[in-house]
Amino acid sequence: MEWDGGDVRTRFLTLASQWHSRHPAPSSGGGRIDGPQPGQWMWHPPAHSIYDSHTYEGPDDDWLEVAIRIENADYSPGHCRIGASLAVACRCEGGHGQHTVVETLWRSGGPTAALEALTTVLRSTDQWLAGSRRPDWWRRTAGLA
Repeated sequence: MEWDGGDVRTRFLTLASQWHSRHPAPSSGGGRIDGPQPGQWMWHPPAHSIYDSHTYEGPDDDWLEVAIRIENADYSPGHCRIGASLAVACRCEGGHGQHTVVETLWRSGGPTAALEALTTVLRSTDQWLAGSRRPDWWRRTAGLA
């Protein structure tokens, strides 16, 4: 199976569609959209990566974000890294933006392995969000203020 083969594209698009069907559209932050539109994966050419994220807002400007990222592994041609993270808004005095609560990262060699890793990563996000989609719940679980 080649990276640019139709089967790879079809399977990726199927996985991406399943991801979006299981999660609501990203919140708009009061009418303005600062990231991808619902259903849109973003391409970041300098890093040779694509990513997507969903934000779940809580009260008082609180939020939870789950993000998926696929990128080339420059040190190993033909390989890529596939990962996901779940982060909550930072409540620290130093205010750095967010705390990653849980994450997973896979490295794969070739399109078949990459698609299998993506399937595993997407299952992980489903399991995380089955626990809760509320930022305050994740903050308490992680021991954050």
